[in-house]
Amino acid sequence: MWVCPTKKQDEFYNPEKLISLLKKEFPQYDLSTIEYSSTTYIDVDRSGQDLFRMQCYGDFPYLDSKDSEQKNKFIEELDEMNMEDLADKMIRFLENDNMDLSKCIEIRHTSSASDINLVTRWMRQYFQAIVLDEGIHPEFILPIPEGQDYKPKVDKSIIKKFGQWLSK
Repeated sequence: MWVCPTKKQDEFYNPEKLISLLKKEFPQYDLSTIEYSSTTYIDVDRSGQDLFRMQCYGDFPYLDSKDSEQKNKFIEELDEMNMEDLADKMIRFLENDNMDLSKCIEIRHTSSASDINLVTRWMRQYFQAIVLDEGIHPEFILPIPEGQDYKPKVDKSIIKKFGQWLSK
């Protein structure tokens, strides 16, 4: 999964600022940076358990603006999976927005999907970032509008109905 900002790039592209923002927003996580082969990674842990790692500022290879053949191949793959709407939405957004696809954060999927989703939803709201994912389950997720809460709302009526059903 790749997270690409459209706003506040100066904070997004600075690992120290990004870690500071993440620590402020997510005090439940232990965050640290690791340098490996001239690449910066942000480790996200909780209570000594490694949740996920973010590789900072690599390029999203499937939509490299310099490689139109690769871009066309990715769009064709979406079309072949009957995801023409997704392909069209991606093309329109990427052609009309100020985004550097050579500076995204890559997050590898782990069993900590809820933690990853919470962080990426915050990035979609704070940085007006888009989320791109290739592979078996391709995705293109738009930013969360400014002022809208990134935290998921729990529909308590469903929980109440489930409790009522259990008590029968």
